Amino acid sequence: MSFETVVAQIPEIHSCFKAGLKALGAHSTLVTVRETRVLEGSVNLDECLAASRPSENRWDYFFAYKGEVFYLEVHPASTSEVSTIINKLNWLRSWLLNHAPALNALSAKTIFPFHWIHTGRSHILPTSK
Repeated sequence: MSFETVVAQIPEIHSCFKAGLKALGAHSTLVTVRETRVLEGSVNLDECLAASRPSENRWDYFFAYKGEVFYLEVHPASTSEVSTIINKLNWLRSWLLNHAPALNALSAKTIFPFHWIHTGRSHILPTSK
């Protein structure tokens, strides 16, 4: 089943699919791939679920490349934000298991599928957990 079809079958996000990395908007420049023709599409998950889940720590984006799905969180990197990212990751994993199992099945297996791209400078203390 194609990535676009999988997204279309998830009620909460069925209308949020965008071609290529278009769902990432200005953040699309943070992702570089070797073969753009095998980018299968993307979803701005945070924006798509903002109205239905306003108080939850939503993950930002996901996209499919060469049949695998990768999840991106673009967020400041400071020691105080680490727990926020962990909460967002836990939220995403739960959402995938409970609301999007077909999407979860497409998650990248060749490399870790969840990525935090920090904005600005990194301010995480070396002694931080």
